Amino acid sequence: MKIVLPKEMRGTTFSQALSLELNGFDVDHFLPTFFFKALADGLQAGQRPNDPEAIGKYISKLASHPDIRIEEPDRYKTLERLVRTELIEVGTVGQQRRGEQIITVTPYTILSHKVGLPKAGSRQRGVDSFLYQAMLGSCGGTNFEAREMLKEYLKRVFAKGVIINPPPQLGGYYDGTTALDTMTRLSLAFLDGFDATPVGKRESRTLLASACPLLAQMLGEDLLRYLFFFGDKMPTQALTYNFQALISFELFVYTLKHVTALNQLVQTPEILPAAMCDDMEPSPPDIYLDFTNEPHSLSQEMARSCVRRDIESYQRYLGTILLLRLLDGYVGKFKRTKAKEIEAALDGAASGPHYLQGLLELLHHPQFEGLFETRAQDDEDKILDATKAAISSGAKGDKSADDADDSDSDTNPRAYFDEIAQGATTNIERVAKLLTEAQQKEGLRHYAAWFWGVGGLTKPYGILAGTLKGRQSWHYAPSNDLLAVLVQLATVAIPSEEGAKMPAAQQRINPKEQKAEPVRLQEFLDYLHTRFGILINRPPAPYSGAEAASAARDNLRAMLARLRQMGVFSDLSDDFTVQELRPPYTGA
Repeated sequence: MKIVLPKEMRGTTFSQALSLELNGFDVDHFLPTFFFKALADGLQAGQRPNDPEAIGKYISKLASHPDIRIEEPDRYKTLERLVRTELIEVGTVGQQRRGEQIITVTPYTILSHKVGLPKAGSRQRGVDSFLYQAMLGSCGGTNFEAREMLKEYLKRVFAKGVIINPPPQLGGYYDGTTALDTMTRLSLAFLDGFDATPVGKRESRTLLASACPLLAQMLGEDLLRYLFFFGDKMPTQALTYNFQALISFELFVYTLKHVTALNQLVQTPEILPAAMCDDMEPSPPDIYLDFTNEPHSLSQEMARSCVRRDIESYQRYLGTILLLRLLDGYVGKFKRTKAKEIEAALDGAASGPHYLQGLLELLHHPQFEGLFETRAQDDEDKILDATKAAISSGAKGDKSADDADDSDSDTNPRAYFDEIAQGATTNIERVAKLLTEAQQKEGLRHYAAWFWGVGGLTKPYGILAGTLKGRQSWHYAPSNDLLAVLVQLATVAIPSEEGAKMPAAQQRINPKEQKAEPVRLQEFLDYLHTRFGILINRPPAPYSGAEAASAARDNLRAMLARLRQMGVFSDLSDDFTVQELRPPYTGA
């Protein structure tokens, strides 16, 4: 039997808890949209003027570009191969997969925003708005000052040789003098064939306070630190690649900690989880990274067990988010007649961690407990009616849903509902279980797509390793590319001895004073655990004992061997505490 929900009860997103949509996401398609949002001061794109299916037209414009000189008989075919392999990503059209279209353009430059692709803004899952706000919040100053600072610095890093037009049209062109590498110059010539996408008239999303505000702030600071320090030290293409890797990793850790924290909050509403507090302290879960690359080793088994644990957390999160969404909907209805009482009970919070905690505490509030139960009973009756109607419309024979034997859960919705809601002690819990059961298949499919998407399972810079269809093989094992990015980030994120003595307010990001020094190995390991919950040289719970500790030590040696091959680490001392990492492009 399939539970049928009324239209107003469908959905698995809840922006008051998380502004991101946990669904398939590809960070390789992200930067052009993010560039547009930053240049447009957070506004969405207007009507997109370019036809993504007219690939041939744009290649022809490139072939006739005055700055393109190819001494070959068929220059069009040469350029077509080059465009398709280096300048654009091509995909199929619609669910029928008929024809082809440009999915996105390769972001060699900030001018990639001009095209307005991907055309469906929903493909970005709200990540562009979330990261934009997170980075703005880390810039400091007024909102106007933060926007100008972020915009100008993105231009400085990603707009070498480009003149950007002011809003509302944006777009831009090559300045005609700056020396650029071949692919960037070719990309600018290709982009000349597209019309500029205009700026829209409203914000794309209204973002509410994050459920994990400190984690969101630290995410924004990490991205800014990386750009501030490495923007002038790395080739643009290398910087763009590493920046995408860092974005993907940060999103993975942020959402995993968010999911874990909200599950904890629902279990014990009276205690605010560490990830939702304002204090900088480690928060679960711990993520054990395997560097041994030995399929049957204990080290890799510990990394696999962490993945299994985290997938289970996402599965529980569906019920968590639907319960909170349900409570928020009820509170919205109560405000029509009891606005003052609701505001007092929630202590004025409208979003953020204390609002979510307040929603759960309202369940046992003497003034609202009965109201919740009545509303929930009404909703269960609506779900029952919708399910009966669906059964009746599809039933064959003379036996209708209403005439079914009450003891037969295969044909009687009420009996089936009781079976699904087994263990629930309140009407609210019953409805939440029914909502979860009805949307479980689609919801978990979306969560899995997000998990392996931002985990970089199919990317060369992911934290996840394994095969896409073999979920049992998934384990945490970062590539060398991601490992290099983490060392670079630690180099600029760990304060120097002088910086550590400064007040917290003075340790904020300052691109003019930012310095990088070699980071000690022990500091690097401590930073990874404190900031991201990453374990390398010690086993995760529930593993313990001499065998697990020995496997973790072997894992550390495997990581150091990789870093040595990458030229980042050298054994200059037998003292573990003073061994240093010197990543490239830092000048350290």
